[in-house]
Amino acid sequence: MRRIWESNILPCCLAGLLGLAWLLTGTGQAAAQDRPQDPPGRELIVATKEAPPFAMKAPDGTWKGISIELWRRIAEEMKLPYRFVEDPTVQGLLEGTAAGRYDAAVAALTITAERERVLDFSQPFYLSGLGIAVPSASPTAWTLIVRTLTSVGFLQAILALIGLTLVVGLLIWFVERRHNEDFGGGAIKGLGTSIWWSAEAMTQASTGHLAPKTGIGRALAVLWMVASIVAIAVFTASVTSTLTAGKLQGLVTNVNDLASVRVGPSRDRPRRNTSHRAASRTGGFPRPRTA
Repeated sequence: MRRIWESNILPCCLAGLLGLAWLLTGTGQAAAQDRPQDPPGRELIVATKEAPPFAMKAPDGTWKGISIELWRRIAEEMKLPYRFVEDPTVQGLLEGTAAGRYDAAVAALTITAERERVLDFSQPFYLSGLGIAVPSASPTAWTLIVRTLTSVGFLQAILALIGLTLVVGLLIWFVERRHNEDFGGGAIKGLGTSIWWSAEAMTQASTGHLAPKTGIGRALAVLWMVASIVAIAVFTASVTSTLTAGKLQGLVTNVNDLASVRVGPSRDRPRRNTSHRAASRTGGFPRPRTA
């Protein structure tokens, strides 16, 4: 299994570093102001959980880590007495702090809009990238071909070529309909013939039975033949490069590719909004033992 790292930034932070007794519980600032003032020197209850390297518990029961050291520095500067209590889950930290059982929660806590409705967060001090783990085996050639042929970009290119063919056919019919019997004989017959000629010219499969006779028609035909050669070459190169890159890089190369694959986040981790914004099909998997 290999990992693909993206630049989508998800801030991880400490909950409740600022204004420890002013943590909001969902009823707003007024509710926080109505709370009785804590007696001076009261020992604060700070909840945490093991989340290396942010919070780690030593064999003797002491705590260390990035978040722990940052909290200690703040507590020393503000002369705040405190003690650590352990809560095994992130949800327990959040719910306990929101309910007032804890004065603060210190760990690797991700700021989300839902959590900010019930808690105050400090400013984020750590930015982590989005990691996507994908199978190390390359997808089969037929899988890549099917994905390419059914992709939005491929369909857009096909529609663009069809649109250009129709436009050129319409112009040829408009110019040649009164001077060339091949493109005359009524609008339906003439348009059908001119569009067929336009498609033949684009694919370089013309038999020579149909050809413009007017000067304007022939000039338009030359321009269309040159433009169609370039368009077909670009289209072919794009398809080839897409298949080659897919074979080398796999089906998932960035967060936008999650919309077409089945995504499995860990059950005990909060699901990021990234997978939902990408409209991916998500399913839970047990948390791996090693990161």
